[in-house]
Amino acid sequence: MAMKRLASNANVRVLGNTNAERLPIFSFLIYPPVPSSLLDVPYEPGCRSPSSGDLKRKRLPLHGRFVTRLLNDLFGIQARGGCACAGPYGHTLLNIDNELSLRIRSMILKGYNGLKPGWTRLSFSYYLSKEKFRFILAAIEFIASYGHRFLPLYKFDWITVDWTFRKQAIKYQIMKEELDLTTGVDLLAENVQSKIADELEKKQGVDQKKFEGYLDNAKKIALSLPDISHQVAASVPKGVDRDLVLFHI
Repeated sequence: MAMKRLASNANVRVLGNTNAERLPIFSFLIYPPVPSSLLDVPYEPGCRSPSSGDLKRKRLPLHGRFVTRLLNDLFGIQARGGCACAGPYGHTLLNIDNELSLRIRSMILKGYNGLKPGWTRLSFSYYLSKEKFRFILAAIEFIASYGHRFLPLYKFDWITVDWTFRKQAIKYQIMKEELDLTTGVDLLAENVQSKIADELEKKQGVDQKKFEGYLDNAKKIALSLPDISHQVAASVPKGVDRDLVLFHI
């Protein structure tokens, strides 16, 4: 069920062989939606596509650690973001050739660890309830639809690779006619803290109601944020070639 839902999502790319039998461990990339007026061809890091450079940037995936941050902050879901221990295999999955790899490595040696390519990974434990299982899938699908809208609310550190929530950004990014500014801050803070209360509730009916509430609150926040799929939310450091940035910023 998880593979069927994720693999069929136009904004999610499940890495590896999606037809082979495998453990419930998923490594994936999430792409921001592209307007229907543009050519809907996902850009794969390292791929020399004949499409325009502007379209390439629009179809870059969200940073793997940014996705994990949203899963945690909005839904209390823990996942891992970053590169693989088996570097050559990771290069194969992302279609990164030797030349591009060496160029990225040269910038990493200068301290720009944020340029390391990677993805998001999570697993489904056998003891998960059906409600939690569906909730995790719904959270991933939510980020595939709205995750890019949250980019201005976070600051990316090109050296430490940390995505830090900027509380003050809500005052300028959230549209007041959609959601009260103070309410927006409270909702996001509530979602970050709700995972603690969630563990105290054992009844499935209560869990389902809470999960629906988390998703509803997240959607309210997302709809109050501008759609920046056509914009750049963060600047590339001086001296760093934009072609080496393999994720959407």
